[in-house]
Amino acid sequence: MARFARGISLAGAIVLIASGLQKMFNSGFRSDMNQVYELGDSSFGTWFFLVVGVIEFVIGVLIVWPRTRIPAALAMVLFFVGALIFNIGFAVDPVPENLNDPSTLIPADVILGLLGLGIAALWRRHGEATDLLSDAATGVA
Repeated sequence: MARFARGISLAGAIVLIASGLQKMFNSGFRSDMNQVYELGDSSFGTWFFLVVGVIEFVIGVLIVWPRTRIPAALAMVLFFVGALIFNIGFAVDPVPENLNDPSTLIPADVILGLLGLGIAALWRRHGEATDLLSDAATGVA
């Protein structure tokens, strides 16, 4: 059970860290996303997607550490509930032809939100605060 919990946690952390890094360092991505979402008659600034990337990255890093794993997993749930609302409520219609439709992200939002809930539940039930990376490297079960 501990290996499964560690594997799920590490997978969630990797997804969040990679996604956060993409949003933080790919200005073209942020610019494209700025064209897909709008609030009223104005678009979100590219700064918004930079902040989203930083939040994803931080949550991903916090999932790795034992003391912050459960709160970070719960933050992951809240983050992806917000992402779900954002992708449903603020996408422009029609989406520009050269860009991906945000409605295709809805299943990923749900899955990642449930993954965060699963991480929190597994570690709360497991009751063991261990370091994901050091235990995986040493082969501790």
